[in-house]
Amino acid sequence: RGTLHAVLAWLASLPRSVLDARPLLWVRSATLALMATQTAGVEEKLQAAESALSKAELDDRSRDLIGQIAAARATLAVTRCQPEVVITQALRALEYLPRENLRFRFTANWALANAYQLQGDRAAASQALAEALSISQASASVFSRVLAISQLGQLQEAENQLYRAAETYRHVLQMVGDQPLPNAAVAHLGLARICYEWNDLDAAERHGQQGLQ
Repeated sequence: RGTLHAVLAWLASLPRSVLDARPLLWVRSATLALMATQTAGVEEKLQAAESALSKAELDDRSRDLIGQIAAARATLAVTRCQPEVVITQALRALEYLPRENLRFRFTANWALANAYQLQGDRAAASQALAEALSISQASASVFSRVLAISQLGQLQEAENQLYRAAETYRHVLQMVGDQPLPNAAVAHLGLARICYEWNDLDAAERHGQQGLQ
C-alpha cells in the first residue's frame, strides 16, 4: 500500500505536459487511485487521457488504452451503484481490450457481474463472474481471485445458499491469510450476515469487527 501511494504522489508531481504526451500515465494515475479507494478526480484524469489520445493515431496501443479507460469508468460506476453505466462502460472495455490484457478484462467482467447482480439478473451475473474467475486463474493474481471469489459468495448468499456462501467466504479468508487486503472485508461481512442469520451473534460480531478493521 505504501508503494501504491508513493507512485500516486510521483504521478501527481509530473507536469501536465508530460502526462499529455504519455496518456498511459493519466490512465495509470486514475486506475491506481481506484485501487487506493480514491474516487475524487478519477473521471477528470480519464477525460484528460481521452483528450490526449484524440491527437494520436488509432492503433492497437491506443485501442488498448481506450479499453482501459472504459474499464476504469466501469469500476468508478460500481462505487456509485450505477449499474447501467457499469454495463455500458464494461462492454465498451471488452470491445477494445486485447485478449492478452488479462488485468483489465478481469476488471470489466467483475464490474459486469456487480452490475447484473444489482439489477437482479443473477444468471448474467454468474456468467460474467465465471469469465472473471477464469481470467483471474489464468493471470495467477491473488488480488483478482479474492475479488472474484468474494463476489461468488455474494451471489450464493443472494440465492440463499448460505452454507455454500459461508464456505466460499472462508476460502477467501484462507487465501488472504494475514495479508491486510481491504477486499477481505467483503468475506468477513458476508460471514457476519450469515452468522447473524444463524443466530450465532458472537461470531457475527467478531466477523463484523474484523471486516471493519
